[in-house]
Amino acid sequence: MMKKDIIFFDFDGTIVDSAPGIKESVKYALQHFGIEETREEIINLFIGPPLFDAFRDNYNMSKEDADTAVAKYRENYKDNNAMEHFTVYDGVEEMLKSLKDAGFTLCIASAKPTPFIKRMLDKADLSKYFYFINGASFDESKRTKSAVIAETIEVNGFLKEKILMVGDRENDVTGAHKNGIDVLGVLYGYGDREELEKAGCEILADTPKEVVKKIKEQ
Repeated sequence: MMKKDIIFFDFDGTIVDSAPGIKESVKYALQHFGIEETREEIINLFIGPPLFDAFRDNYNMSKEDADTAVAKYRENYKDNNAMEHFTVYDGVEEMLKSLKDAGFTLCIASAKPTPFIKRMLDKADLSKYFYFINGASFDESKRTKSAVIAETIEVNGFLKEKILMVGDRENDVTGAHKNGIDVLGVLYGYGDREELEKAGCEILADTPKEVVKKIKEQ
């Protein structure tokens, strides 16, 4: 069996806890439509999946309205600096350093737009650990986790057999599986064991330290 020495990391809920800025921006976008959302369980559905899909599916929006909602979200996230409202999970930098020092190739494959990811990684001084950083496009032509993963593979000429995806939500699992990649699910993020196992996640880890252990044990 070929060793999986290329690790694709999700971003929100896997590297950083960015929930405060995401939730603030979702509420800002909904206010544009006169919606004052107070249900935390609904707001939480926006953490992980593509924004366009979340607005369309949770509020039955037309394509035009969902596009507008995404634009208003990004207005608050970028221009009002909501993206600055995040923290790096405890143990994540140690996880990244340990894996890089051990010779693993680390990449980001996220449904968040690439410029946002890079800005946040730079702020947290974590960019140095990643060989390649890839996210969604602003024009929604590349918005799904599956599409981001596929592009990351193609651009770099990676062998799928050597890749392991690490993420915290169902879309990380399904996106990886659509590309023929195994997944390690983390339980310290926004998803839970039931969600990840139902999606077909092969391996689970409770902490960043356990992520390192399970990757090195393969």
